[in-house]
Amino acid sequence: MSIKLTPNLLRQMVMEERKAILEETNTKSKKTTFVKNKKSIGEKLDYLKRLKIKEADLKNRLRLVEKTRSLLKNKVTKEL
Repeated sequence: MSIKLTPNLLRQMVMEERKAILEETNTKSKKTTFVKNKKSIGEKLDYLKRLKIKEADLKNRLRLVEKTRSLLKNKVTKEL
């Protein structure tokens, strides 16, 4: 028993396949977007950690410079 392919039946089959493909594509794009966002968030967190470490290093250097400056200032005032 064969089914006669009419223009309406063919159109209906094409529309069903199109709908299935679009749903599959949307599902894949949502997963891909989630993975990209997750990676992006991870990269931002790593960058934030690096900035925090750099900030701590700069604060230590600033303390050393201020200490040296105050020692030199004291030596200069004693010589005057």
